[in-house]
Amino acid sequence: MSASVWPMLEAERRSFVDYLRTVPDSDWDKPSLCKGWTVKDVLAHSVAAAKNTPPSFLADMAVSGFNFNRMTDKRLDRERHRPVSELIDNLESLVSKHTPPGKAMLGETIIHREDIRRPVGSPPYEYPAEHIVALADYYKKAGPPLRNKKRISGFTLKATDHDWSTGDGPVVSGPLASLLLAMTGRPAGLVDLSGDGLPAFAERVRSGPNCAVRRHCVAPARIRVGFGGVRFPGHTANA
Repeated sequence: MSASVWPMLEAERRSFVDYLRTVPDSDWDKPSLCKGWTVKDVLAHSVAAAKNTPPSFLADMAVSGFNFNRMTDKRLDRERHRPVSELIDNLESLVSKHTPPGKAMLGETIIHREDIRRPVGSPPYEYPAEHIVALADYYKKAGPPLRNKKRISGFTLKATDHDWSTGDGPVVSGPLASLLLAMTGRPAGLVDLSGDGLPAFAERVRSGPNCAVRRHCVAPARIRVGFGGVRFPGHTANA
């Protein structure tokens, strides 16, 4: 892992917190891009994720029967009852925390900002090139529970706003943030995309689970447990 991921994560979390304080009270109960979750639920999930440690992850997975979605729901339930202002304050207190895996947490911050921003109609945010390109390079290889690598297989994804592309096959192009949304199973990202490969790619995105964090049950065989903790394919302990 490049040490530079931690300054990226801290900067994105700080920017995310600043943005969250601008969201009107009337918007917190609106549906997010994550099916079944409100905008407030996404915030609560973000707090729970930022609090994560390897020991707490292993313990929570164990009591959840090593079912990733069940664990995610349990963690959400611990946080969602708190007032929005308290959740934002809690996230702010975790801005500098080195939550492993770092690049996965960078993705949590960037993607969940979009899960909130787009449904409430906030203006687009221009992510620093270093941050969003680093995330794209990480996400293109991600296996379960995200399944990005499988979802984009057979297509060339090409950003129109950054010097980034990946894959081989029919082209799907557009803003990198929208490519990342589609890559993680969010159909909302498709509206900004174009290219010869878009019809087939859109069908694949829409036919799969909506929002990567929801309803992706990870079988115990796909979870590696050892003295070093728990790892998923596509995630590394220090990434």
